[in-house]
Amino acid sequence: MSFFYVGKFPVDQDQLYLPFALLLATLAALALLKQLKANAIIDKPPVAVSWQYPEPEPDLNFDLEKTEPPRFRAFRYHYKRHIVDVRKLDKDSWVMLDNEWPMYHRIKVQRLADRGNKIVQTMPQAREAAWELCQDLCEFLARRYPQVYNIRRSEKDYLGWYGLGSVVSVGMPSLGAFYDLTKEDPLTVAGLIQPADLNILMMGEDGQYHLVAMMLGIGGGQRIKDKLGNSLADLHFSGHVPHYADQLQRPLDRFLAKLQVEAPFHRNTTGISTHDAFHWPTVTMGPEDDWDPEIQGPGVGTPSYGTWKPQGPISDISQLWFRQERQVLRRLPKSRAIVWCVHTYVEPMDVVAREPGIPGRLASLVRSWDPIMAKYTQGSA
Repeated sequence: MSFFYVGKFPVDQDQLYLPFALLLATLAALALLKQLKANAIIDKPPVAVSWQYPEPEPDLNFDLEKTEPPRFRAFRYHYKRHIVDVRKLDKDSWVMLDNEWPMYHRIKVQRLADRGNKIVQTMPQAREAAWELCQDLCEFLARRYPQVYNIRRSEKDYLGWYGLGSVVSVGMPSLGAFYDLTKEDPLTVAGLIQPADLNILMMGEDGQYHLVAMMLGIGGGQRIKDKLGNSLADLHFSGHVPHYADQLQRPLDRFLAKLQVEAPFHRNTTGISTHDAFHWPTVTMGPEDDWDPEIQGPGVGTPSYGTWKPQGPISDISQLWFRQERQVLRRLPKSRAIVWCVHTYVEPMDVVAREPGIPGRLASLVRSWDPIMAKYTQGSA
């Protein structure tokens, strides 16, 4: 037996061999395992997903020619104050299709051809979120409406839902549309495969949510040049939204801050307009490129300044249109960005007014508007 001293204490050298041997064996095993993993073919997702979308139930009763649009009548008898009036979203209702979807698709395709990047833009910080949104929409739509959509997946990754390959193409044979996600802009595709306009919000360094990507295939009187990059507060203030500062700003900020991936919401808005335009209402706002949001009309020096005149007073109900928006807000699980989807529905007012109880309820709502709300609604019509 041999030993040496550590300080005043004798240590048997033979007692050191076993721990060192175990340590060396462990290191050798780890090195071998690392080499085996490097040479192996990975057949499972390398990273566990903490949350997955619940499987959408296929809507096998949906018919692209026969399914009528929903008749939302989500307005109150009285307007008292602005509130964040939201409801929980059913897992199968992120996107709702009806027999007007082919018309929406034609409008979006034509508007994209006419306006190009004036209706779709993605800021650099939102590119991953735009890709994620496009993937999630493809996944949802192909499962919810299998008779409308078909998708093709990558065989090189496991980035899709439930460990499947990511979507590399999406087609709508009945509409004659096919999109290659390996070549085309993801936000453009996301906007063209479903009816809603798309807005992506992300938290900025100032602690506020900013609008960082938009696809306005419908538009409803909105322009990217007036909106993109602005904070949510700036958007509402510049849009002269009534009572935003005193009634809506804090509740909305609090709602967005608390919005969870697993708990999306939806809401409805109601309006009355003197046109049925889905995109830019020239009849009430003038030419799109001439619009000045500060003076609410054609800007000084534009071709239509001083010459364009808005339409006169309306005296016939057939000249009025009932407009509702179905808005869906959800947080994306990977990028943590918030997606604000806006699906616009337009119906003739004389048709809506024939429904029992609607004229009285709508008249009560209009009479309850204060002067600020009445002016805003009139100006946005």
